[in-house]
Amino acid sequence: MNLKQITADLRQRIVFGEFSPGDILPRRSELVAHYDSSVASFQKCINQLIQEGFLESCGSKGTIVCENLPNRFQIGLVVPVRPDSTARIWDPFWELLLKAADEFQAADPRYRFKRYYTSAAYAGDWEQLIADLATHQLAGIFLLEHQSLSPESFDAFAGIPVVVLGGDEFYRPNILPIGIQYCRVLESAMLRLRSRGCKNIMVLKNPEINFREIDGRIIQYMAERGFELSEECIQSIGLAPNSLATIGNLIKLMFSPNLKIRPDGLVILNENLCGPALQALRELNLIPARDVRIVSHANFGRSPYLTCDVEHLGIDVIEYLRLAVERLRTFDPSARSRQKVRWIEAVWRPKLPRSQLSVD
Repeated sequence: MNLKQITADLRQRIVFGEFSPGDILPRRSELVAHYDSSVASFQKCINQLIQEGFLESCGSKGTIVCENLPNRFQIGLVVPVRPDSTARIWDPFWELLLKAADEFQAADPRYRFKRYYTSAAYAGDWEQLIADLATHQLAGIFLLEHQSLSPESFDAFAGIPVVVLGGDEFYRPNILPIGIQYCRVLESAMLRLRSRGCKNIMVLKNPEINFREIDGRIIQYMAERGFELSEECIQSIGLAPNSLATIGNLIKLMFSPNLKIRPDGLVILNENLCGPALQALRELNLIPARDVRIVSHANFGRSPYLTCDVEHLGIDVIEYLRLAVERLRTFDPSARSRQKVRWIEAVWRPKLPRSQLSVD
Protein backbone atom coordinates (compact mmCIF):
# COMPACT_ATOMS: atom_id res chain seq x y z
CA MET A 1 0.00 0.00 0.00
CA ASN A 2 1.22 3.47 -0.77
CA LEU A 3 1.15 6.37 1.70
CA LYS A 4 -2.22 7.67 0.50
CA GLN A 5 -3.82 4.23 0.80
CA ILE A 6 -2.39 3.66 4.28
CA THR A 7 -3.68 7.04 5.46
CA ALA A 8 -7.14 6.38 3.99
CA ASP A 9 -7.35 2.91 5.54
CA LEU A 10 -6.31 4.03 9.02
CA ARG A 11 -8.65 7.00 8.80
CA GLN A 12 -11.55 4.71 7.91
CA ARG A 13 -10.72 2.37 10.79
CA ILE A 14 -11.12 5.37 13.10
CA VAL A 15 -14.25 6.73 11.41
CA PHE A 16 -16.05 3.38 11.46
CA GLY A 17 -15.19 2.65 15.09
CA GLU A 18 -12.45 0.05 15.05
CA PHE A 19 -10.40 2.60 16.96
CA SER A 20 -12.69 4.70 19.18
CA PRO A 21 -12.13 8.17 20.65
CA GLY A 22 -9.63 7.93 23.49
CA ASP A 23 -8.14 4.65 22.28
CA ILE A 24 -4.38 4.29 22.07
CA LEU A 25 -3.28 2.99 18.69
CA PRO A 26 -1.38 -0.32 18.58
CA ARG A 27 2.39 -0.13 18.79
CA ARG A 28 4.05 1.58 15.88
CA SER A 29 5.97 -1.56 14.97
CA GLU A 30 2.71 -3.55 14.70
CA LEU A 31 1.10 -1.00 12.38
CA VAL A 32 4.23 -0.68 10.25
CA ALA A 33 4.29 -4.44 9.83
CA HIS A 34 0.54 -4.58 9.14
CA TYR A 35 0.82 -2.05 6.32
CA ASP A 36 4.21 -3.31 5.13
CA SER A 37 5.47 0.23 5.27
CA SER A 38 8.67 1.96 6.27
CA VAL A 39 8.76 3.78 9.59
CA ALA A 40 9.34 7.12 7.83
CA SER A 41 6.38 6.67 5.47
CA PHE A 42 4.09 5.55 8.26
CA GLN A 43 5.07 8.59 10.34
CA LYS A 44 3.94 10.79 7.46
CA CYS A 45 0.56 9.04 7.64
CA ILE A 46 0.33 9.68 11.39
CA ASN A 47 1.33 13.32 10.91
CA GLN A 48 -1.39 13.74 8.27
CA LEU A 49 -4.09 12.32 10.57
CA ILE A 50 -2.86 14.49 13.44
CA GLN A 51 -3.12 17.55 11.21
CA GLU A 52 -6.67 16.55 10.18
CA GLY A 53 -7.72 16.12 13.82
CA PHE A 54 -8.15 12.33 13.96
CA LEU A 55 -5.10 11.57 16.09
CA GLU A 56 -3.15 13.19 18.89
CA SER A 57 0.46 12.46 19.83
CA CYS A 58 0.82 12.03 23.59
CA GLY A 59 4.53 11.38 23.93
CA SER A 60 5.36 8.27 25.92
CA LYS A 61 1.68 7.33 26.13
CA GLY A 62 1.57 6.79 22.40
CA THR A 63 -0.78 8.05 19.69
CA ILE A 64 -4.39 8.49 20.79
CA VAL A 65 -7.59 8.78 18.79
CA CYS A 66 -9.02 12.28 19.33
CA GLU A 67 -12.17 12.64 21.42
CA ASN A 68 -13.69 15.25 19.10
CA LEU A 69 -13.29 13.62 15.72
CA PRO A 70 -13.79 15.79 12.61
CA ASN A 71 -16.43 13.42 11.23
CA ARG A 72 -18.46 14.04 14.40
CA PHE A 73 -17.74 17.64 15.35
CA GLN A 74 -16.34 19.60 12.40
CA ILE A 75 -18.95 21.54 10.40
CA GLY A 76 -18.36 23.14 7.03
CA LEU A 77 -19.69 26.67 6.56
CA VAL A 78 -20.17 27.32 2.84
CA VAL A 79 -20.24 30.99 1.81
CA PRO A 80 -20.84 32.03 -1.86
CA VAL A 81 -17.91 34.44 -2.18
CA ARG A 82 -14.96 35.78 -0.26
CA PRO A 83 -15.35 39.03 1.70
CA ASP A 84 -13.19 40.96 -0.78
CA SER A 85 -15.19 39.86 -3.84
CA THR A 86 -16.13 42.53 -6.35
CA ALA A 87 -18.54 40.23 -8.18
CA ARG A 88 -21.40 40.74 -5.74
CA ILE A 89 -22.28 42.47 -2.50
CA TRP A 90 -20.91 40.84 0.65
CA ASP A 91 -23.90 40.12 2.88
CA PRO A 92 -23.43 41.36 6.49
CA PHE A 93 -25.44 38.31 7.61
CA TRP A 94 -22.58 36.06 6.51
CA GLU A 95 -20.13 38.09 8.58
CA LEU A 96 -22.39 37.88 11.64
CA LEU A 97 -22.77 34.13 11.28
CA LEU A 98 -19.04 33.55 10.81
CA LYS A 99 -18.38 35.55 13.99
CA ALA A 100 -21.11 33.58 15.77
CA ALA A 101 -19.35 30.37 14.72
CA ASP A 102 -16.15 31.60 16.39
CA GLU A 103 -18.11 32.36 19.57
CA PHE A 104 -19.87 29.01 19.45
CA GLN A 105 -16.54 27.20 19.09
CA ALA A 106 -15.04 29.16 21.99
CA ALA A 107 -18.01 28.26 24.21
CA ASP A 108 -18.04 24.59 23.18
CA PRO A 109 -14.54 23.53 22.05
CA ARG A 110 -15.81 20.15 20.85
CA TYR A 111 -17.01 21.88 17.70
CA ARG A 112 -14.93 23.29 14.91
CA PHE A 113 -16.18 25.27 11.93
CA LYS A 114 -14.28 25.22 8.67
CA ARG A 115 -15.03 27.87 6.07
CA TYR A 116 -15.37 27.23 2.37
CA TYR A 117 -15.94 30.05 -0.11
CA THR A 118 -17.57 28.60 -3.21
CA SER A 119 -20.66 28.79 -5.44
CA ALA A 120 -21.80 27.96 -8.97
CA ALA A 121 -20.32 31.26 -10.16
CA TYR A 122 -17.14 31.05 -8.07
CA ALA A 123 -15.25 27.74 -7.83
CA GLY A 124 -13.11 28.94 -4.94
CA ASP A 125 -12.78 26.18 -2.32
CA TRP A 126 -15.03 23.65 -4.07
CA GLU A 127 -12.27 21.09 -4.68
CA GLN A 128 -11.10 21.38 -1.06
CA LEU A 129 -14.67 20.87 0.17
CA ILE A 130 -15.07 17.73 -1.96
CA ALA A 131 -11.69 16.43 -0.78
CA ASP A 132 -12.64 16.97 2.88
CA LEU A 133 -15.93 15.15 2.33
CA ALA A 134 -14.13 12.24 0.72
CA THR A 135 -11.76 11.98 3.69
CA HIS A 136 -14.52 12.10 6.34
CA GLN A 137 -13.39 15.44 7.75
CA LEU A 138 -16.88 16.93 8.12
CA ALA A 139 -19.83 16.00 10.33
CA GLY A 140 -22.14 18.17 8.24
CA ILE A 141 -22.43 21.23 6.05
CA PHE A 142 -24.20 24.53 6.64
CA LEU A 143 -24.94 26.32 3.36
CA LEU A 144 -25.35 30.03 3.98
CA GLU A 145 -26.93 30.53 0.54
CA HIS A 146 -27.94 27.28 -1.12
CA GLN A 147 -29.43 29.06 -4.17
CA SER A 148 -25.90 30.03 -5.20
CA LEU A 149 -25.01 26.38 -5.87
CA SER A 150 -26.04 24.42 -8.93
CA PRO A 151 -28.55 21.55 -8.43
CA GLU A 152 -25.81 19.12 -9.46
CA SER A 153 -23.68 20.30 -6.55
CA PHE A 154 -26.04 18.61 -4.12
CA ASP A 155 -25.15 15.21 -5.59
CA ALA A 156 -21.74 15.62 -3.97
CA PHE A 157 -23.40 15.98 -0.55
CA ALA A 158 -25.42 12.77 -0.76
CA GLY A 159 -23.65 11.06 2.15
CA ILE A 160 -23.73 13.87 4.68
CA PRO A 161 -26.40 16.04 6.41
CA VAL A 162 -26.71 19.55 4.98
CA VAL A 163 -28.45 22.50 6.64
CA VAL A 164 -29.89 25.16 4.34
CA LEU A 165 -31.48 28.51 5.14
CA GLY A 166 -34.94 29.31 3.86
CA GLY A 167 -38.37 27.76 3.55
CA ASP A 168 -37.61 25.66 0.49
CA GLU A 169 -38.75 22.05 0.38
CA PHE A 170 -36.15 19.52 -0.71
CA TYR A 171 -36.77 15.96 -1.74
CA ARG A 172 -33.38 14.80 -0.58
CA PRO A 173 -33.55 13.26 2.91
CA ASN A 174 -30.17 14.66 3.94
CA ILE A 175 -31.19 18.32 3.36
CA LEU A 176 -32.28 19.96 6.62
CA PRO A 177 -33.98 23.35 6.08
CA ILE A 178 -34.29 26.04 8.74
CA GLY A 179 -35.74 29.50 8.23
CA ILE A 180 -37.90 32.44 9.22
CA GLN A 181 -41.62 32.53 8.57
CA TYR A 182 -41.66 35.87 6.81
CA CYS A 183 -45.46 35.89 6.73
CA ARG A 184 -45.39 36.05 10.55
CA VAL A 185 -42.64 38.66 10.49
CA LEU A 186 -44.81 40.81 8.20
CA GLU A 187 -47.86 40.23 10.40
CA SER A 188 -45.94 41.27 13.55
CA ALA A 189 -44.56 44.34 11.78
CA MET A 190 -48.03 45.35 10.57
CA LEU A 191 -49.45 44.93 14.07
CA ARG A 192 -46.70 47.12 15.50
CA LEU A 193 -47.22 49.84 12.89
CA ARG A 194 -50.99 49.74 13.40
CA SER A 195 -50.43 50.21 17.14
CA ARG A 196 -48.39 53.31 16.25
CA GLY A 197 -51.36 54.72 14.35
CA CYS A 198 -50.25 53.83 10.82
CA LYS A 199 -53.01 53.29 8.28
CA ASN A 200 -51.25 53.29 4.91
CA ILE A 201 -48.43 50.77 5.00
CA MET A 202 -46.03 49.79 2.24
CA VAL A 203 -43.75 46.74 2.14
CA LEU A 204 -40.28 46.60 0.61
CA LYS A 205 -38.61 43.21 0.19
CA ASN A 206 -36.18 41.34 -2.04
CA PRO A 207 -37.48 38.78 -4.57
CA GLU A 208 -36.04 35.79 -2.67
CA ILE A 209 -38.64 36.37 0.04
CA ASN A 210 -41.68 34.78 -1.61
CA PHE A 211 -43.56 33.51 1.46
CA ARG A 212 -43.06 29.85 0.62
CA GLU A 213 -44.39 28.82 4.01
CA ILE A 214 -47.91 29.84 2.93
CA ASP A 215 -47.52 29.02 -0.75
CA GLY A 216 -47.09 32.70 -1.57
CA ARG A 217 -50.65 33.67 -0.61
CA ILE A 218 -49.55 36.71 1.39
CA ILE A 219 -52.45 38.99 0.38
CA GLN A 220 -54.98 36.38 1.49
CA TYR A 221 -52.98 35.59 4.64
CA MET A 222 -52.93 39.24 5.71
CA ALA A 223 -56.61 39.74 4.80
CA GLU A 224 -57.57 36.84 7.08
CA ARG A 225 -55.84 38.73 9.88
CA GLY A 226 -57.55 42.03 9.22
CA PHE A 227 -54.93 43.77 7.09
CA GLU A 228 -55.76 45.13 3.67
CA LEU A 229 -52.75 44.90 1.39
CA SER A 230 -52.86 45.14 -2.37
CA GLU A 231 -50.25 43.76 -4.73
CA GLU A 232 -49.08 47.34 -5.32
CA CYS A 233 -48.33 47.73 -1.60
CA ILE A 234 -45.65 45.02 -1.73
CA GLN A 235 -42.63 46.00 -3.82
CA SER A 236 -39.64 43.76 -4.55
CA ILE A 237 -36.16 44.88 -5.47
CA GLY A 238 -33.07 42.73 -6.00
CA LEU A 239 -29.74 43.12 -4.24
CA ALA A 240 -26.81 43.76 -6.54
CA PRO A 241 -23.87 46.19 -6.65
CA ASN A 242 -25.74 48.38 -9.14
CA SER A 243 -29.17 48.23 -7.48
CA LEU A 244 -28.70 50.73 -4.64
CA ALA A 245 -29.83 53.67 -6.75
CA THR A 246 -32.83 51.64 -7.91
CA ILE A 247 -33.85 51.04 -4.30
CA GLY A 248 -33.75 54.77 -3.68
CA ASN A 249 -35.82 55.49 -6.76
CA LEU A 250 -38.42 52.93 -5.71
CA ILE A 251 -38.73 54.55 -2.27
CA LYS A 252 -39.12 57.94 -3.90
CA LEU A 253 -41.96 56.58 -6.02
CA MET A 254 -43.63 55.03 -2.94
CA PHE A 255 -43.51 58.37 -1.11
CA SER A 256 -44.00 60.71 -4.05
CA PRO A 257 -45.77 63.96 -3.07
CA ASN A 258 -47.95 63.50 -6.17
CA LEU A 259 -49.71 60.50 -4.64
CA LYS A 260 -53.18 61.04 -3.21
CA ILE A 261 -52.33 58.94 -0.15
CA ARG A 262 -48.79 58.99 1.14
CA PRO A 263 -47.69 55.95 3.22
CA ASP A 264 -47.25 56.52 6.93
CA GLY A 265 -45.69 53.12 7.59
CA LEU A 266 -43.00 51.03 5.92
CA VAL A 267 -42.01 47.40 6.46
CA ILE A 268 -38.57 46.41 5.15
CA LEU A 269 -38.11 42.65 4.84
CA ASN A 270 -34.39 42.60 4.22
CA GLU A 271 -31.98 44.55 6.37
CA ASN A 272 -29.71 45.25 3.37
CA LEU A 273 -32.48 47.38 1.89
CA CYS A 274 -32.78 49.55 4.99
CA GLY A 275 -29.78 51.84 4.44
CA PRO A 276 -30.65 52.88 0.86
CA ALA A 277 -34.31 53.27 1.85
CA LEU A 278 -33.43 55.61 4.72
CA GLN A 279 -31.13 57.63 2.48
CA ALA A 280 -33.95 58.10 -0.04
CA LEU A 281 -36.34 59.18 2.72
CA ARG A 282 -33.81 61.76 3.92
CA GLU A 283 -33.60 63.15 0.39
CA LEU A 284 -37.39 63.54 0.50
CA ASN A 285 -37.07 65.33 3.88
CA LEU A 286 -39.07 62.55 5.55
CA ILE A 287 -37.93 61.75 9.07
CA PRO A 288 -38.39 58.19 10.41
CA ALA A 289 -40.57 57.94 13.54
CA ARG A 290 -42.02 61.36 12.77
CA ASP A 291 -43.17 61.34 9.16
CA VAL A 292 -43.09 57.59 8.61
CA ARG A 293 -42.87 54.66 11.01
CA ILE A 294 -40.47 51.93 9.94
CA VAL A 295 -40.05 48.30 10.94
CA SER A 296 -37.07 46.55 9.41
CA HIS A 297 -35.97 42.93 9.45
CA ALA A 298 -32.53 42.52 11.00
CA ASN A 299 -30.07 39.79 11.86
CA PHE A 300 -28.73 40.36 15.36
CA GLY A 301 -25.16 39.59 16.38
CA ARG A 302 -23.23 40.39 19.53
CA SER A 303 -22.59 43.95 18.36
CA PRO A 304 -25.47 44.66 16.01
CA TYR A 305 -25.65 47.82 13.99
CA LEU A 306 -29.22 48.97 14.56
CA THR A 307 -30.50 52.18 13.05
CA CYS A 308 -31.91 54.87 15.28
CA ASP A 309 -35.66 55.55 14.89
CA VAL A 310 -36.28 52.22 13.18
CA GLU A 311 -37.79 49.25 14.99
CA HIS A 312 -36.04 45.96 14.33
CA LEU A 313 -37.56 42.51 14.13
CA GLY A 314 -35.39 39.53 13.32
CA ILE A 315 -33.14 36.67 14.39
CA ASP A 316 -30.12 36.40 16.62
CA VAL A 317 -27.69 34.56 14.33
CA ILE A 318 -26.47 32.43 17.22
CA GLU A 319 -29.93 30.83 17.20
CA TYR A 320 -29.47 29.99 13.54
CA LEU A 321 -26.20 28.32 14.41
CA ARG A 322 -27.56 26.46 17.44
CA LEU A 323 -30.45 25.06 15.45
CA ALA A 324 -28.14 24.12 12.58
CA VAL A 325 -25.84 22.20 14.92
CA GLU A 326 -28.82 20.52 16.59
CA ARG A 327 -30.22 19.40 13.23
CA LEU A 328 -26.87 18.06 12.10
CA ARG A 329 -26.23 16.21 15.36
CA THR A 330 -29.68 14.59 15.51
CA PHE A 331 -29.97 13.68 11.84
CA ASP A 332 -30.91 10.05 11.28
CA PRO A 333 -28.81 8.71 8.37
CA SER A 334 -31.41 6.00 7.75
CA ALA A 335 -34.03 8.66 6.92
CA ARG A 336 -35.66 8.14 3.55
CA SER A 337 -38.28 10.91 3.42
CA ARG A 338 -37.73 14.63 2.99
CA GLN A 339 -37.04 16.68 6.09
CA LYS A 340 -39.51 19.32 7.29
CA VAL A 341 -38.52 22.95 7.69
CA ARG A 342 -37.67 24.00 11.26
CA TRP A 343 -38.78 27.58 11.82
CA ILE A 344 -37.09 30.16 14.04
CA GLU A 345 -39.25 32.77 15.74
CA ALA A 346 -38.34 36.39 15.11
CA VAL A 347 -37.82 38.66 18.13
CA TRP A 348 -38.01 42.40 18.65
CA ARG A 349 -35.06 44.60 19.46
CA PRO A 350 -35.76 48.07 20.81
CA LYS A 351 -34.66 51.19 19.04
CA LEU A 352 -31.22 52.30 20.15
CA PRO A 353 -30.65 55.79 21.46
CA ARG A 354 -28.27 57.74 19.28
CA SER A 355 -25.50 57.48 21.90
CA GLN A 356 -25.39 53.69 21.38
CA LEU A 357 -25.18 53.67 17.61
CA SER A 358 -22.07 52.22 16.03
CA VAL A 359 -19.89 54.72 14.18
CA ASP A 360 -17.65 52.13 12.49
